[in-house]
Amino acid sequence: MLCQFVNPVNREISDDGLVLYFRANASYTGEDTLEFHIHSSRATISAVLKALSTIPGCRLAEPGEFTRRAFEAGRMDLTQVEGLKDLLDAEAEQQRKLTLRGAVGTTRRRFESIREQIIRTLALVEAIIDFGEGEEIEDSVWEQCVHVHLRFLFKLEH
Repeated sequence: MLCQFVNPVNREISDDGLVLYFRANASYTGEDTLEFHIHSSRATISAVLKALSTIPGCRLAEPGEFTRRAFEAGRMDLTQVEGLKDLLDAEAEQQRKLTLRGAVGTTRRRFESIREQIIRTLALVEAIIDFGEGEEIEDSVWEQCVHVHLRFLFKLEH
């Protein structure tokens, strides 16, 4: 929404800008959030921050606070948090490209896939142990176990 930023104490206009409201279910942190888009001069930023500081409970976010809140709300997992940190620290284009994968969840999806294959392999090995030798199930289960394990090794290498 286009609006004027007005100091609530002296009623002076600080700037004209844009305010975006994000409902909790659509915000980065999982909380209701307002985002202000203002002009970037130092004087304008100072005036808007001064006006906002007069509102009880209104304060600047600490470094990393939005990411921490998103993590605590289950909006991000640890691999995404670490990927975002690496992305923010990236100085070269190749670093940016590599770290972006972690920030958007590619790393998490890869780990989840590996986890699922380990669980599948364990289930097949447990079936072999539980049913023991001499049962018809053993040969086909063993073949499945080897196949799943080989796919798992391939994924780890690539």
